[in-house]
Amino acid sequence: MKNKIYITKEFYQENFNGTVEDKDLDRLIIIASQILTYYTFNRVSINDKRAKYAVCELVDTINFIEKHEGKIITNEKVGEYSVSYEQFDKNTSPNISYKNIIRRYLGTSGAMFRGIGNVY
Repeated sequence: MKNKIYITKEFYQENFNGTVEDKDLDRLIIIASQILTYYTFNRVSINDKRAKYAVCELVDTINFIEKHEGKIITNEKVGEYSVSYEQFDKNTSPNISYKNIIRRYLGTSGAMFRGIGNVY
């Protein structure tokens, strides 16, 4: 089966106003598309607008995680500038973020339903 690619660079830049650098964009679109396909069990059309916007947000999230080496800012002080970071749990935190993004766009579509109650 051929990998599904839900968006183009142009869609990301023009419709989502994305800011990921061009050199990283193709790779991140492929990764984000695969994540969406995985969590929706390959049930979503590449023409679905909700899926396209979910992939755009996934691209931004993956880029953020990569650029910050898995760290997120937990506290920031302005006077005598100070920043506190927390390390993502590489095995769970990004996956939870990805699933929540996809659920926000496609949660009511049934594409994430595994056949077990309301568990996603």
